[in-house]
Amino acid sequence: MGVLELSTILLCLASFFTLINIRLLKLPLTIGLMILALCLSFLVTVVGIIFPQVFETVTQITREFDFSELLVNVMLPFLLFAGAMSVNVHELLKDKVTILLLASFGVLFSTFARKENEPS
Repeated sequence: MGVLELSTILLCLASFFTLINIRLLKLPLTIGLMILALCLSFLVTVVGIIFPQVFETVTQITREFDFSELLVNVMLPFLLFAGAMSVNVHELLKDKVTILLLASFGVLFSTFARKENEPS
């Protein structure tokens, strides 16, 4: 399975779990999704005990899946866009001095900080 197929499965599961959370559980979104994800993991484990081939298939798909690639290249732009859309600009401008100082310090620190084994 490629990144597109696996990301589609993850997004469909998240949408389905969100629907279940809104209609039945009525919990905060992140808590409801986490509880349903834990239930799905438990269900896969129980089914894997009964049918070991299912567990092997799920394990193989998980090993092949590079989640960091999906997160950085596919999901991160959407998450950043959604986060930027929810920012209150007037509240952000009130803290512009603090944000500017912290961002400048972070950029300077990351520019001059290097790993011990990294060549100069």
